[in-house]
Amino acid sequence: MTNILVDSIIPNPQQPRNRFDQDELDSLATSMGSPIGQLVPIIVENDGGKVYTLVDGERRWRAAKILGWKFIDCIVRPVSNHAGTERLVEAFVVNDQRADMSAMDKARAYKTMMDELGIDEVCRITGKSQGTIYPHIDLLQFESEIQALFEHKALSVTSRVVAALKRMPSAQRVQLAMRAATRGVSEPVLLLMCKNFANNHGLNVAKTREIRQERSIPAGTHFDAFNLVPVKTISDQVVIAAKETCRKCDLYDMANPTTCRQCPLVDFLRRL
Repeated sequence: MTNILVDSIIPNPQQPRNRFDQDELDSLATSMGSPIGQLVPIIVENDGGKVYTLVDGERRWRAAKILGWKFIDCIVRPVSNHAGTERLVEAFVVNDQRADMSAMDKARAYKTMMDELGIDEVCRITGKSQGTIYPHIDLLQFESEIQALFEHKALSVTSRVVAALKRMPSAQRVQLAMRAATRGVSEPVLLLMCKNFANNHGLNVAKTREIRQERSIPAGTHFDAFNLVPVKTISDQVVIAAKETCRKCDLYDMANPTTCRQCPLVDFLRRL
């Protein structure tokens, strides 16, 4: 282990993770700036020149820069594959084991590795199945709005979710994904939303709501959020607003205990 100038280190150009949470970096900097200091050295490569390339420990390196450190503890090793594949694989495995990579970071890394090595080799070195890898790669085909939802872990990445979204037209897909993410629905409910869209023959949300408003639904006869809320005194204003929220829900026609239990409105009413 040796001390190396912080400014002489550059990030791994094959680092698969693009997003670093600033709050987490600040917290790490606070920890490293305590009397305990840096417990684990970072790993860098050097080909004999004055520049070192990060292999593992970019968060610690960034924290050191926040602290204004001039030097940082490092383990130096010889340069590996200059084509970058070896660095990418190692960085991917390290980040994946720490469970802090976003779905989009994984998608881009899988795609790069697969282009270089082929799917069978990527499965072997990462320990992932094709059923895990291909749904991630499919994310790269989605609109930027949906990619951002996966980036921030607002939607779960499974083969069923990806396949259901792929079958939808672009505009409606974005609209539905945004609604699902903001409501925090579970995977089963998201799949039901996609199925409901298909059953409505591709009607857009505005048109579907227009048709629902024309239906005559006797008051109190349709299942809604209140069927899952213990009997309690709730103001009339809240009741009216809650029932209107239920009526405009995209799953209104499929309302039942299983579907509605996932709705944030139910939790809100229970907390009143």
